[in-house]
Amino acid sequence: FTEGLTKTRDELLASLSFAAAAGNDVDAALEKLEETLLAADLGFETTEAILADVKRAAAGSSSVKEEDVKAILRGRMVEVLGSAGDPALALPSSDDAEGPAVIVVLGSNGMGKTTTIGKLARRLRVEGEKKVLLAACDTFRAAAVEQLVAWGERADVDVCVPDEGVASPSAAAFKAMDLALKESYDVVIVDTSGRLANNVQLNEELKKITKTIAKKIPAAPHETLVVVDANVGRNAVDQARVWRDEVAATGLCVTKLDGTSRAGFVVGVVRDLGMPVKLVGVGETLDDLRDFDPEAFVDSLLNVGRSGAAEKLRLVQRFDALKQEEQQQESSTTALTPAAAASSSSSEEVGDEVVASVGGVPPTRPRASPSRGPSRGASKKKKKKAGSRRR
Repeated sequence: FTEGLTKTRDELLASLSFAAAAGNDVDAALEKLEETLLAADLGFETTEAILADVKRAAAGSSSVKEEDVKAILRGRMVEVLGSAGDPALALPSSDDAEGPAVIVVLGSNGMGKTTTIGKLARRLRVEGEKKVLLAACDTFRAAAVEQLVAWGERADVDVCVPDEGVASPSAAAFKAMDLALKESYDVVIVDTSGRLANNVQLNEELKKITKTIAKKIPAAPHETLVVVDANVGRNAVDQARVWRDEVAATGLCVTKLDGTSRAGFVVGVVRDLGMPVKLVGVGETLDDLRDFDPEAFVDSLLNVGRSGAAEKLRLVQRFDALKQEEQQQESSTTALTPAAAASSSSSEEVGDEVVASVGGVPPTRPRASPSRGPSRGASKKKKKKAGSRRR
């Protein structure tokens, strides 16, 4: 990830240096950090959590420690990225599977969908030693089949194309599954039409494709990946959310991370959607597709570990210590609240007893005093006033 995250990393490290610079108070440091995290597309909720942690760590101090900020950034991002599940591709082994593993790939035009398919096919063939088949099910876009065939040649894998005159994507998928079963392919990667999430017709076709695949291979598709462009940032979240809900998308493939300063988008989209990132594209060549490793991604983003493993260990320990301090503070607050309530209740009871002992009336149930007429003192005063008026 190191080279591919240069732009975002430079922005974050500059912000860290500013936060810890002499003369910058805590408020100024927090303001700069907030600006940088939002510009990196980290997302509002994650940014707020990080700022709260930094503020807590700097309590009682006139400045912010750079290592504290770095430890909090690293810890919070790793937590979010790890919360969505296993980032590894969930493909059955050849021995256990009843047929090939099937990966359906979808995304809007221009996101890098077909390129990602070609790179993934080559990786599975070379590194996984798999027999791979590409299924050309994008029958809507002109030249889409030819483009996939070209990528098949580059990756040195077979491509199943629709029969002449067939325009149905689900029919193309049926043919590909049939061929994969007959020829004992290990993996089938299904290309689908580039679409926007609000295109109802294409989304219905996508549902038909997945149903057709399941009829031929009951456990399939094993993965349904949404390809999103890192340059688009959080604008891609709504589209991915629709596909998650409509066709049970299982993971994300983030492309073009090498060309953006908004790589924090990865953290934000995982938190919002609860979907893991499975693959990331960090360059133009066939080899520039990586399995997503949350810790390696964050460490590259923050330039952690370049000087040795000791720095990473130190940051992990510092973040754990800060979390323990936070938990202790919360526990103390929780423990004090009932005690304070009990103290208040006890004070009220004592007050009522004192009032009762001197003949008073408890304030909770006031009683009207009996009418006894004016007191003697009051009567004398009235007479005195009346006499003075006669004079």
